[in-house]
Amino acid sequence: MKKETLIAIILGVAAGIGIALFIISTSQRSSKKNSDVLLTQVSPTVKIDNDVLSPLLIDKPENASVTSENKITIKGTGQKGSLVVIQGLKGEKIMKTDSTNFSGEVALAPGENHIRITSYFGKNIDTRTLIVYMIQDEN
Repeated sequence: MKKETLIAIILGVAAGIGIALFIISTSQRSSKKNSDVLLTQVSPTVKIDNDVLSPLLIDKPENASVTSENKITIKGTGQKGSLVVIQGLKGEKIMKTDSTNFSGEVALAPGENHIRITSYFGKNIDTRTLIVYMIQDEN
């Protein structure tokens, strides 16, 4: 083997070892700094929301009630300032509540009517489903 080739191999190996040692020592110093930073910056914050949301409750009519009227009034309570949507087979009623009470009239179709009442307040959505049976008079 030529003298120049042997010198090139020895210098290459020495340079490789030097670079490897430099990278290892730099990464060890860097990981120590990062672990110190992480320990001093981690501080969990807990937010307690004291605002109690009122659930959507339907007061009138009762579920599975029977009527001969072609309209029915839905009465209930919910969060003040929420948007309440009453959806029936023959239309819907949308209202913004000024108090915790709400009331809305919805048309009924003959037979079984599924009425969905949904309250929207911020990111909170509360839904109830009510079934009302409308029986037509035979007159």
